[in-house]
Parts: sequence; structure tokens; C-alpha cells
Amino acid sequence: MKLKIKYLLITGIIFLHAFHINGYSVQADSLIKLLSSANDSLKIVLLSQLTEEYKSSSLEKCLEYENQSLFIAQLAKRHDWMAKAHLRIGEIYYNTEMYPEAIDEYVKAKMLAEQINDSTLIGNICHELGKSYLNNEQTQKGLSSFRKAHQLAKLRKDTLTQILSIISIAELFLSQDNNEEALIYLNQCIPYFQNTRNNKYYVKVLLYITEIKIKEKDFLAARQYLTQASVLAADAGLNYETANILYYLGFNFFREGNIKLSMQHFNQGLEQANKYGFTDLIIRIEQELSILLENKGSFAQALSHQKHVYQLKDSLRVSLRDQKMSFLDMKYDSEKKEKDLELLKREDAIQSASLNKQKRLRFYFLFICLILIVGAGFSIRANFIKQRMASTLNQKKKLLEKTQEDLLKTEQNLQNLNQTKNKLFSILAHDLINPFNALLGFASLLEDESNHLNKSEIKEYSSVIYQTANNLHSLLENLLQWSQSQTGKIITRKEMINISELVMSVENLLQVMASKKGISIHSSLDKNCFAFADQDLISSAVRNLVQNAIKFSSSGSKIKLSVSCIKDKVIITVADEGVGIKKLDQEKLFRSDNHISTRGTSNETGAGLGLIITKEFVLLNEGSIDLQSNHGKGSTFTITLPVRDKSI
Repeated sequence: MKLKIKYLLITGIIFLHAFHINGYSVQADSLIKLLSSANDSLKIVLLSQLTEEYKSSSLEKCLEYENQSLFIAQLAKRHDWMAKAHLRIGEIYYNTEMYPEAIDEYVKAKMLAEQINDSTLIGNICHELGKSYLNNEQTQKGLSSFRKAHQLAKLRKDTLTQILSIISIAELFLSQDNNEEALIYLNQCIPYFQNTRNNKYYVKVLLYITEIKIKEKDFLAARQYLTQASVLAADAGLNYETANILYYLGFNFFREGNIKLSMQHFNQGLEQANKYGFTDLIIRIEQELSILLENKGSFAQALSHQKHVYQLKDSLRVSLRDQKMSFLDMKYDSEKKEKDLELLKREDAIQSASLNKQKRLRFYFLFICLILIVGAGFSIRANFIKQRMASTLNQKKKLLEKTQEDLLKTEQNLQNLNQTKNKLFSILAHDLINPFNALLGFASLLEDESNHLNKSEIKEYSSVIYQTANNLHSLLENLLQWSQSQTGKIITRKEMINISELVMSVENLLQVMASKKGISIHSSLDKNCFAFADQDLISSAVRNLVQNAIKFSSSGSKIKLSVSCIKDKVIITVADEGVGIKKLDQEKLFRSDNHISTRGTSNETGAGLGLIITKEFVLLNEGSIDLQSNHGKGSTFTITLPVRDKSI
């Protein structure tokens, strides 16, 4: 009875935490105090509430509590708890834009949910998995997941989840500019709303249809949908949707050519967005106002709006970057703590073994003394026992030596991880500070002197800022890939892939970059050359080689790409007519402990990690990479990949 009352009191506190009483909520500290005395099922609930408490303020705390929840679930061998923990961890990674990690967590959650045959949970996981696939540019997998979620929701007659799934499928087709298919799904949603009267999602669907109608230049139909959406938003008191509708009205009138009405609605929408702090809407509205005012010839006002847009975007980028860096630091610290804990456990095991050994030694000594006192008649028996004891001690000694060897290996791994972290910080300090100084310097100059600069000077400064930012983006991307490869976090997903199509897609992607520098790319690709490899890793490796070729080639030169099938191998070649590589530098190219960084022919910068990453990605796919280069005459990189899975 006492236990039941205690459980009800704790549950009551949780509900008070979830639903605010007189404007105040129960502090997170109260929930943490309850954890120590709660049973496993209650701990899961408390940890879930703590995750909700920190959702908007600290994703690091959320991950910490969900990892605790997963640990409890694993000890209890509860598949439903484990599935929900993986689902929530996936949501945390999704909110930090770490989509591959989110996909891994959702896949684990789905497998566990399928084992317990929980269709509701499977449907929710499929919907979240579809969003992650879509953001990770895996469109077909995303579409399949959304359709699965819709099918399960339809079977259990869950109207709201059906609506959400159909909207997600429509959003997917909108992202591909497939307006016709998107419109079919959006129209499917409308009958559902007649029963549910969910104005928020109804307005969302109407706005998507409006967007399509504006693209089709059916401005009258767009206004009709916006009028209907406006009534629904007003009835439900939807402030964000109301501001968004005003934006679309302004956008529609702008495309019709009615500047006055467009300006009026944009300003009304901006006032509403500023009132409630809708930053994304402020950015979109001011962007359109800048274009509108520029067309009217009000360049000063247009520039003012555009500057505010840049400030808001920079603020959002800095906030997201800081949040992500803080999250990654916490993740790194958490992994380090786990390794330290494992090391302490091993040390404890060694100490325990040592104590047991001492106890056994004392016992054997007393036993031998007793045998000697009993008489000489037992001397043979005593001698036998001594020999057996010596053998046991020898085995224990070997066991201790092996344990010590394992500890040394663990220590070496930790030192390697620490060296990798220090190397990463060193590269960040050395290779990021100069581009950032240049970026800030030119941005400051452009801001302070914008009224005195002519268009060519502004274009020149903007070009420098863009190029510097682009170089910084490439550097950060390489740093992230390199750090993942160093810590073993890259998971290969090998399958039979068409290497010719892969190289052609890389060529199409980098044609614009090469053309800007006056460089032509020529390809000679054997059709239907397949290899057993991870498509993303090999695409990244080839892309790095082609980008390097562009970087170190001059205007008017050529880059040659080729793919050929030879027996059980596929050969990829990237050849350029650039500056080439000195013999001394060739030995350092693929080494992470002694890498080099050289400026390109147009003074492009980098951290020298591209080729290191390329080699590691090729090795992860059981391939090889070779280099032939003459200083001043160009370079040829050759990647060799296996056609079949070598493990079979």
C-alpha cells in the first residue's frame, strides 16, 4: 500500500511537471532527486520528462538522459523501452542535423519495434526515418518510409498520422519540383480535415497548394486558397500561419506585378513576424522586400533589408554552429568517460585478482603447515599439492601478463585519440584563423565603405568573401570526415554500384567549378563498370581528387577522367596538366602525421586533408590508390577497387 501511494505521488509530480500549475513548472532538480529511489519503469518515465525539460535549451543533456534510459532498458531487456530510447536519441541527432547518425538510431528502433510487433511505434519511427532520409538526400528510401508510415496509420485508423504522412510525401515531391505529383497528395489531405478540423495542418496544406499555383502563374486560384487559409488561421488563433499567409499574399501580388498590394502585405507580414519573433519568416519577407525595392529603384532601402537578412542568417548560423560544437564536445567527453570507466573496471579486476591470489597463497601456506605437522607420511601428498599450486600460480601470472598487455593497448588507443583531438585543434587554430581574418576583414570593409565603393569594387570584395567562405566550408567538411575516420565512426555500406555513373555524376557536379577557372573536363568511361563498394565514400574520394586537379591546374588546361574494367578490378583515373608534385612532397601526401598544405593556382587554400581522407576512404573499401607526378607537368591519381566482395 505504501509503495502504491509513493508511486502515485511521484506520478503526480511528473504530471505537474508536464502541465504547468499557476504558470510555474516543477524544476528538473526535483525529477533528478526522484531518480535515486525510483524503480526501472519509473526511471524511464522520469528520464523522458527530463529530456522534454531540456529539449529547447540543452541537447547535450537530452542525449545524456536518453543514454541512461537506453542503459536501463538494456539491463531490463525491455525491447519496447530500448526502441523508444533509440527513437528519442535519433530525434536528438536529427535536431543537430546529424542525419546519418539519426538514421542509424531510427533503424535500430525500427528493428526492436518489429520484434515486439508494435505497429503504432513502427509507424512513428518510419515517419521520422523518412524525414532523416530526405534530409540526407536518400529520396527513394524516404518515400518508402513515409508510405509505410501511412499504410500502418490507415490500418489502425489514425487520421492525424495519415495526414502527416501524406503531407511529408507531398513535401518530398515539392523538394524535387514535381509539383503535379505533390498536388495529388495535397488534395488527398483535404477530405480528412472535414472530419478532424485540424486548422494548423489544413492551413499548411493550403499554403503548399498556393505555392504550386503561384509557380503555375494561376494567381487567382492562389488568392482563393490564401483567403480560405486566412479564415482558418484566424479562427484557430494561429499567429505563425497568419504571418506566413501575409507573406504568400505579398509574394503572389509581386508575381502578378501589383507592387503596391505586394508591399502592403509584406509589411503586414513583417510586422506580425517581428511581433512574435518568427526569425525564418522575417528572413523570407525581408529578402522579397529587398528584391521588390531594388526593382522600384529604392536601392538604399533594399540594401538595408538585405543587410538585416544577412545579420539574421549569420546569427542563426553562429547559434547552430555553437550548439553543434557544444553537442559534439559533450559527445566526445561522454565517449572518453565510457573508456575511462572501462579502464577503471579492468584495473579493479586486476586488483581483485591480486587480492584473491594473496588469500589463496595464505590458505595454501597454512594447509602445507598442517600437512607437515600431521607427519612425514603425507609428504608425497604435500609435494603433489605444491606442484599443482605452482602450476596454478604460473597460469595466474600469464593471465596477469595478458591483462597488463590489454591495458597497454587500451592506453595506446587513448593516446592516439588524444593525439587526433590535439591534431584537429591544431589544424583548426592554424588553418581557420587566417581565412576567418580575411573573411571578417573584407566583410567589415564592405560594411564600412559600402556607400563609397563602386559596383566593381563591391563585386570584387563579395567574390573574395564568397571564395573564402567556400574554402572554409570545404575545410570544415574535410575536417569532419577526417575526424570521423580517425575515431572509427564511419560505417561502410557496401553494395554493387555503377562506377561509370558515379564518376559521371562527380564530373557534372564539378563542371561549373572547373569552367569558372577556364578548365575543361574530359571523360572516357567504360559503360556498366560495377564495383563492390560504399557509394558515398567512393564518390567523396573521386570528388576530392577532381577538386584537387582543378585547384592545381591553370586556365586553359584539361582534366581527364577515365573508368575501365580489368578482370576483377575497376580502375578510376584522374589526370591533370597542373603544377605537379615534387618527389619530396609525394611521400607526405597520404600521411596524417606529416601532411602538407599547398595553395592552388588561384591562391586557393586548404588544410591538406583531402588526399588523406581519400586514401582512408579507398582503404575502407579494400581498394588502393597510386600517384604518378612530374613537377610542372601534372599528376595522375589511380584508384583500384574490387569488383566482388572479398569476404565471400
